[in-house]
Amino acid sequence: MESDDELNEQLRMADRAAVAPYVEYPKDPWWAAPGFGVYCAVWAVLVGLPDGAGRAWEIATVVLMIVMVAFLGAYFGYQRRRWGAFPRGKPPREIAVAYFAWLVYFLTFMGVVWVAAEQWGLVFAVPFAFLGGTAGFWVYGLVYERAAGRLRRRVA
Repeated sequence: MESDDELNEQLRMADRAAVAPYVEYPKDPWWAAPGFGVYCAVWAVLVGLPDGAGRAWEIATVVLMIVMVAFLGAYFGYQRRRWGAFPRGKPPREIAVAYFAWLVYFLTFMGVVWVAAEQWGLVFAVPFAFLGGTAGFWVYGLVYERAAGRLRRRVA
């Protein structure tokens, strides 16, 4: 019969295994944050194009949106290969907070970029989107690493 200590250790091992995909991952490449900034800048171009710019602009916008969606799919595929075991299911609370903070920032920021594009034009909105997207992605990486550190300590 196993002792309580052995059972508790087995439970801790199971907890560590369950959170491993969230805390054991490779560092993002140097180009990830500026790449996201470029993604945001392209989005600013899409939302900032003047209405009634013509059929060619409409077709270009649709094609560019398809390219952006394909780019996201390729990026997530790349990350999945890099990470090995990609996190699935309900994330631990520490990571869920980081995810939620990123979602709120991203949606708010994209709304601000849209307003900037509408009010001040692409000359302002594109660099704003690039800088805000780059900085936001970089800060998210820091927030996620802190959350992962708290999670590591909790399950240690």
